Amino acid sequence: YPAAQYQPNLYITTGHGSRGLISCPMAAEMIAAMVNGETLPLMEIVMNAGHPARFVVRELKRKR
Repeated sequence: YPAAQYQPNLYITTGHGSRGLISCPMAAEMIAAMVNGETLPLMEIVMNAGHPARFVVRELKRKR
């Protein structure tokens, strides 16, 4: 595959699966706040619970 090119000012949220009705609006609010430099609308613990690297972090904690 050729190297992907970044598109300026394009933001997407994907991979929500069966809980998309709940996670899509929350993700959209987070993206909108980040783009506009506003305070994030969710508490840090909620944001960490949905972070894409949460499984990597969980595995690293188990290996200690």
